[in-house]
Amino acid sequence: MSQESSRLVYVLPRVRIRSAKQEHKMLAVGRAQVWPDEDETWQNAVRKPRPQWLDIFRENPPYIGTTEPPIARGSLVISDDDNWLNTNMHNLVPILYVLGQPWDNWKTPAEAFQYGGFRATDNVQDHITFASKYTLHIEHESSLKLFPPLELRSGPRDFLIDIADESFEVFLRNLGVSAGTKVVNAELARRFGANPRDRIVVACYHLFRSQFANEFTSPFPQDYAAYCASLEAAFNIDGTQRDVGANIMRRLVSMYPDLAGLETWMKGLYAERSFFVHGASHKAAKKYEKSVAEFQKRANNHDFLRRLCLDVTHEVLRESLGRPNSEEVRVQEEGYVYLHKIFCSDDYWTAISRHFKQKRCVDMILAYSEEEEQNLLNACRNFVRYHDWRFMVGRPATHSVWKVLAAVAYTVCKASSSSEEDRKYAAEVGVAAKREDDVAVRDWLRKHYRWIRADEGDEFVNRIKQVVAQVASFSEQSIQDFWNK
Repeated sequence: MSQESSRLVYVLPRVRIRSAKQEHKMLAVGRAQVWPDEDETWQNAVRKPRPQWLDIFRENPPYIGTTEPPIARGSLVISDDDNWLNTNMHNLVPILYVLGQPWDNWKTPAEAFQYGGFRATDNVQDHITFASKYTLHIEHESSLKLFPPLELRSGPRDFLIDIADESFEVFLRNLGVSAGTKVVNAELARRFGANPRDRIVVACYHLFRSQFANEFTSPFPQDYAAYCASLEAAFNIDGTQRDVGANIMRRLVSMYPDLAGLETWMKGLYAERSFFVHGASHKAAKKYEKSVAEFQKRANNHDFLRRLCLDVTHEVLRESLGRPNSEEVRVQEEGYVYLHKIFCSDDYWTAISRHFKQKRCVDMILAYSEEEEQNLLNACRNFVRYHDWRFMVGRPATHSVWKVLAAVAYTVCKASSSSEEDRKYAAEVGVAAKREDDVAVRDWLRKHYRWIRADEGDEFVNRIKQVVAQVASFSEQSIQDFWNK
């Protein structure tokens, strides 16, 4: 059959990729066009009949006892240049995945982006050819029904991508505003279209490869190697040179200067990567034993690394636009704040505990000098903004948490600038903390969660009230469930 009578089509049956702009059905990235798998698409865009054998891809049964699960209709990828699409599809899919973050918030695993390519023709065949890396498999369409893997059970199918148009980019530039995610996505799509082997494209490829939920497909040590490769590509660091890990570490420390312990943690990451790729002698394993232990003790390495790689990629794209974020802008970004929560929650809890675990601490705090009080307010500010109980290396002792909560609450009670209402509510939670009654603390928090945003009246009292709410959140059921996983 001649080239003119067929068209290369890639099908992603498990995910519906859509533009965040509801009026746009087609999403253009480089020379590729991403369409929903609908009859209208086949008629107007592909201009070939939809092969009936695509019905082998099925959704999960909607309820027990269903005899015929619904047909899966995900997305199609086509291009006016079949050769370009065939060559670059393996990089296009990771770009689509990264473009969907942080909208998707990592809810969709890489398994959803499984794809297959074939040539659509005017004469539809009833046999299907599946190409693996090593051989071809031919099946009759009636012999197969392919269901989603376990990792996609009850998962989202719609995957939104938001790319700024040119007018929005000009509008932001005229305002002198830092490039938002929409503009960064537009720059990523532009760079992919200009060069599908761009270093940022490669960084996205390795980030995508680390997001398989099936541990057999991609075990954690392999993910760590992919994260390292993503960072090296984003920073344009030659992986053939010596001290690659040290170069990455210097770049990250300059980008995140207040992530305490990042240097030691990075040494552990690169040791893990080296052990996975090359193996380790007894001497090497002994040399990096402490660094690896520091790395392994954190339960959230995977979540931290994927968000770190995305944040680095976005920041490099901003630099390519000539508008790197200032430090003032960086500390306000959601990704930057989240990285601090994952990495520094233990440090911020320690800083707060240092003030409120001492004997007679309430009287001491109320007698602080101006400098001491300012140090306390800074610790309170960081604790409320950057602390999350779920991301601490180990679960803190319950008795210790309630002791701090009681001290913080009684500080509000005794502060001369507190209102009568503040004293009343602080006393309630202080008594509950003294009894170590987590149910009573949880009930109090539901009624007074607004304290986490206290901003009226005296600054000192407001900061302490915010800490009361943050410490009391230790009682939340979602946090208990997180630790019990």
